Amino acid sequence: MMKDELTERELYQELWQGRDFEINHLWQRSVFLGVFMVAIAAGYGGLALKLLFPECKDGASVVSTFFQQLAGAGLSYLGMVFSILWVLMAKGSKFLQERYEASISWMVHNSDIAKDLPEQAPYHGNLKPLAEDRCSDNIFSPCPAHYSVSAVNWVVGLMGILCWSVLCMVHLGKALEKKFEQLNALQVALGSIGTFLLLSAVSLFMLTWLCKSQSEW
Repeated sequence: MMKDELTERELYQELWQGRDFEINHLWQRSVFLGVFMVAIAAGYGGLALKLLFPECKDGASVVSTFFQQLAGAGLSYLGMVFSILWVLMAKGSKFLQERYEASISWMVHNSDIAKDLPEQAPYHGNLKPLAEDRCSDNIFSPCPAHYSVSAVNWVVGLMGILCWSVLCMVHLGKALEKKFEQLNALQVALGSIGTFLLLSAVSLFMLTWLCKSQSEW
């Protein structure tokens, strides 16, 4: 005969398992997206080599074409999109992790589960702190520090967004120079920035809308 309801202890264990699941799978999900980002970076690297070190014909360097610069802008834009997805995934996983941790803390303080747990049972928020002399925020020190690994994941995605965004604007500007030679430097800069901002705004709206959880919790 199956039980219809979980006991408090079973629910407590389920919350811990859910929290551990989110932490363990955060980096696994990152690896999944990382495969696509590495492929994009490899493709861009091959194109960048051709743009930085053009082939020579009859002693003269072959200048980059409009389509090559457009391809560079497209790859950069795609890299930015996947970096945004990386950030959204990290934030979503962190949201669930902290919901589990908040529920664990609530059960310990507001339910009868505390009576069934050994004294000083571990839960999020009551782990014994390390001595201050054993910790250091200096990144060149081997001592541990109070940093969030999920925040590191978020920063990785954010840096990707910034780098790919700059590259995309540069290639858009170069493409405009190739396509419209009559444009001056200011017009090219404004055109590339304006085009990028429009594309990124549409993409950000679409991605956040498509990836938004439909759950009310």
